[in-house]
Amino acid sequence: MKADTNGIPRVVLLGRTNVGKSTFFSRVSGTSALTSSTPHTTRDAKETLVEWHKKTFLLIDTGGFDIERTDPLHLDVQTRIARELKRASHILLMTDNSRFLTDQEKNWVKEWLGRVPITIIVNKADKPHMRRGAAHIYYKGVRVFPVSSINGGGTGDVLDYLVESLIDAPAIHADSAFRLGLIGRTNVGKSSLLNTLAKEERAIVNARDHTTREPMRVVLNRKGKHIEVLDTAGIQKNPKQQIMRESQEVTREAMQECDVIALITEAGKFPIPAQDIELAHNALNNGKSLFIVVNKWDLSEDQTTRGQREETKRLRRAVPQMNFVPIIMASAKTGHGALRILDTAIAVYRERFIELEPARIRKIQKRLAKHVWLVQQLAVDPPRFHAIGTQKFIPRAVNDIFQKAIRSEHPFQGTPLITSIAKRNARHATHHRPGESG
Repeated sequence: MKADTNGIPRVVLLGRTNVGKSTFFSRVSGTSALTSSTPHTTRDAKETLVEWHKKTFLLIDTGGFDIERTDPLHLDVQTRIARELKRASHILLMTDNSRFLTDQEKNWVKEWLGRVPITIIVNKADKPHMRRGAAHIYYKGVRVFPVSSINGGGTGDVLDYLVESLIDAPAIHADSAFRLGLIGRTNVGKSSLLNTLAKEERAIVNARDHTTREPMRVVLNRKGKHIEVLDTAGIQKNPKQQIMRESQEVTREAMQECDVIALITEAGKFPIPAQDIELAHNALNNGKSLFIVVNKWDLSEDQTTRGQREETKRLRRAVPQMNFVPIIMASAKTGHGALRILDTAIAVYRERFIELEPARIRKIQKRLAKHVWLVQQLAVDPPRFHAIGTQKFIPRAVNDIFQKAIRSEHPFQGTPLITSIAKRNARHATHHRPGESG
């Protein structure tokens, strides 16, 4: 059985344009995907970890194999499909209910039959009667499943059949896998950074804006962690095309799936673009851990340690309330800082699960004795702290003091704190705010 370097089987989703591959991918994996009537919305091969009946596999969604030769990205899409098929443990060939198999689809079955296990999925069987009696459908010995990607009908049967064939599929513990989102403005180098991290051309890179239309997903392994890296579409203020507006909405949804966000900006970009600051605030306010990657460091006039310190100072001055957020320099072109991106992501992800010892909680309580008489840590992921105040009225500034006292005991690098302060004997908190001060 072919698998990735960590022994995880690779299941490749193959099909024509607009048969519903991205909808199926999103349904099965529980992730966001851009589904549009615009042809060839999916260009890259994206992947995600899927767990079913305690077995884990990589599901890979590919671009439509019928992409026109006149499309400037035709060769890139075809190259990625061919590469994924060569590494496939299992192929899911998707067609739709309007016809069974086209001549092109029959050729795919003929080419791969006997080389890699194949399952045919007939999508858009949205009504139950379309899926009745499906248990005995075969085509040239290949199992056929009618499904509805839009409502999920029949997808469980596909997964049951699939994991039975993936006898060597491992179980992956939840605490060893997390999602890292690469966000930023258009053309700051997110896709190039993803390729550098993956050590191969996984994302299509083009000088045109919005080459990336939907989150590109790649699962990487670093220090025993499975990191699903999402390369998201570039954010701009007022996108004109409908598909770009849809793309940015999917980017915002994808950010909600992530545990850690890497804000990608450019070296020497001053003043700091307001969009970058807004993206950073949004990440923290939504409870996501955050670090900043200054890309294109190879173009910086001063690449010395002193230059890095000056760049960091300028960023700190632009967002002083985020001094707990790590800042690293990187270059997708040279590979500088690539491993630091993954290591930093792992480090800030771990911070989400830190639980302070009682002795440290007492120190926080002692430091805030003027304002509170009891401090508790209520939760992790992200860390949540609660205090009971000594006064009937609690100034909002006390919440900031509370967070600074917590970070003095443990920095919680890159991770927002949720803090609340209640009046003594009150049942509900008077302040409840994701923290950005530190």
